[in-house]
Parts: sequence; C-alpha cells; structure tokens
Amino acid sequence: MSYALIALVLLVACTLAYMALSLGRKGGIEVLRNAKEEWPFVLLLLASLGGRAWAERSIVISVPPLLLPDAFHLLGKEVAVMQSRFPGELVSFFSFLYVIVFPLTLLTASLWILSRDHSRFRTYCASVAIASLILLMAHMLILSTRPALDPASGISPLLYQDPLWGPLSSHLISRGQSFPSGHTVLLTVVVLSLQGEGRAVTIALSILCLTMPGLLYLGLHWPADLVFGLLLGWFSAVSGRSLLGISGGGRPTRWRRGSL
Repeated sequence: MSYALIALVLLVACTLAYMALSLGRKGGIEVLRNAKEEWPFVLLLLASLGGRAWAERSIVISVPPLLLPDAFHLLGKEVAVMQSRFPGELVSFFSFLYVIVFPLTLLTASLWILSRDHSRFRTYCASVAIASLILLMAHMLILSTRPALDPASGISPLLYQDPLWGPLSSHLISRGQSFPSGHTVLLTVVVLSLQGEGRAVTIALSILCLTMPGLLYLGLHWPADLVFGLLLGWFSAVSGRSLLGISGGGRPTRWRRGSL
C-alpha cells in the first residue's frame, strides 16, 4: 500500500470521525428516529443522487446531444494561466475536495438536517431531487466537453494525470457532462438549505468557495459551468421551498416563510 493511499485512508477516517462528532450521540439517535418517520423523503434523496449517477454513466453517453454550445467555452485562456501560476501541490488538495469532501459534505448535511428539522429535511430532499433532474436533462441534451478533454482548450488535465486521483476519477472521461457543474449545483443547494444555521452554513459555504476554483484548476469545468451551477442551485432550492410550501399542510414554520 503506497503512502499516498495510506494518507487518503487517514483523511477519510478523520472526516468520518468529524461527522460523527458533529452529530453527537443524541444527533445519531435522532437521525435513526427521524429516518423512520421521513422514509419517503430519505428514499427520494437516495433515488435522486444514485439515480442520476447511474443514468449519467449508463444512458447519457449513448444519447445524441441536441446542443453544442461553443459559447460556454469562454475564458479558457484564463483557466490555462491559472494552472500555470498556481503551484502543482494544489492538485492533491483540490482533488481531495472534489473526490472525497464533496460526497461526504452531501452525506453530512443530509444527516445533520435530518437530525434537527423535519420540514427543512423535506425541503432539502425536494431541492436535491429537482437539482438532480435538471442536471440529468442538461447533461443529456447539451454537449459541453470538459476543458481537460478538449485539445483546443490549452488546459492541462491535472486531475486525470495524477497517479492517485486520476484512477479514482476515470469515470469522468466521457463525451461531455461539463455543463453545468454538478458539484456547484448540489453544494449551492446544501448552503441554501443550511441558511440561518451559523457554523454549519459557514462550513458548507467555505467548501463551495474552495471547490469552485478547484474545478477550474483541475480542468474539469469552464467558468460558465460554475456560474450556471450557482444559478441552478439557487433555482432548485427556491423550487423545493415553493413545492413544500404549497403541498405541505399544517402551521407554517419560520423555514418555510424565510426567503432566499
């Protein structure tokens, strides 16, 4: 086992330990209790994330795209300059954020919200479902090649070339799936779903702000992918709140009345 792999295992273990400590014993019990009560939304959340991942690997690649948006490939030279000026040691840092921290953030946010607020969790699940559907449709209909896979972009495939992180991300090498950025969309939903929660939303926002430049630096996305990712994440969060506000009965809560 290489030292890099050992370090990766230790980092993941530390992250999982932090998740457990952030929930605490009481929070863990609440997660189990609330999961039984909110099982339809738990299934919706799992189906949204898992279904999109499966569909993009199995279906999207074989579907002919309808749009070939060359306009989305703007600012490629600026990204290439960014790669040349940033130190190469950042590849491991940004790759860790992309491959490991992102899914753990989704998992931690889901458990944290589930342990504290039924209404917020339902809205969060609805928002993630809407975001996943939008991402799947966009990746099916729009062919936007990742910068690192476009020979004309001048952008280096830093993630794919890395001996440790490249093999862990081999599924990304496909015909496109660049527009919009799924990481940006879903992390934006997480941030807006944690609105008003102090330290939790600060941590989520910090992860989003660190992940976005990493997506450019690693050659995974164009700037337009990130901009539209932010907009679609906001739209998904607003739509989720509106959907639950219309269909949900009972006394409205501060969360439902809150605006973005």
